[in-house]
Amino acid sequence: TSVYFKHLDSYHTVGLSLELSLDEIAQIVSSYQIYYHEKANLLVMVYGYYHLMITKHCLINKAYGLNKKYCSKCYQKQHYLRDRLGFMFPLIDDGDCNLITLNSRRLHLIDYIAKLQKIGISNFLIDFTIEDNANEIADIIKTYTQVFLGKEASFLFLMAISKKEYYNGITQMV
Repeated sequence: TSVYFKHLDSYHTVGLSLELSLDEIAQIVSSYQIYYHEKANLLVMVYGYYHLMITKHCLINKAYGLNKKYCSKCYQKQHYLRDRLGFMFPLIDDGDCNLITLNSRRLHLIDYIAKLQKIGISNFLIDFTIEDNANEIADIIKTYTQVFLGKEASFLFLMAISKKEYYNGITQMV
C-alpha cells in the first residue's frame, strides 16, 4: 500500500518489504503502472544485514550493569545476541540508544538482480552496517555494480553469504 501513497504524497522512491515474493513484487510493479500510467520508482534491498527488531531499552547497557543513556559501550566493540541454535545476531545503536538487532546472516540477492530489473526494479540497496573490511566492501560494491550493469561478475567469494529465495509469499533463507 505504501507504493500507492508514493503517488499521492510525491515520494521519490519506496522501499519494498523483504517479505515479498518475486511474483508479488512483479504484481505491485504491474498494478502501479496500470493504475498510474507511469513506472513505479521502487527499491529492493539486495545485500546486507537487515533489521529484525528495535528495542527501546539497551541490552548492552544492562549487560554492563549501567543505567544511563549514551554509555557508548556499543561503539567500543561489536556485541551480539546468541540464540538457542548458536546463531549470532549483531546489535547496533541507532544513535539515540535504541538497540537494533540485525539478522545473523547477510542477505545476498545477486542472483536475482536480472530478474528484478526485468520486472521493473531499478533501485537497489546495498546496506553496509557492521562490515569493517575495506577490501571486502570494495569487492562487494564492484561485483554488484558489474551485475547491475548486466556484465559478467565473479562472486564466488560471496557464496558463504545467505541468499533469500523469492518463491512462497514470505521469503525463505537458504
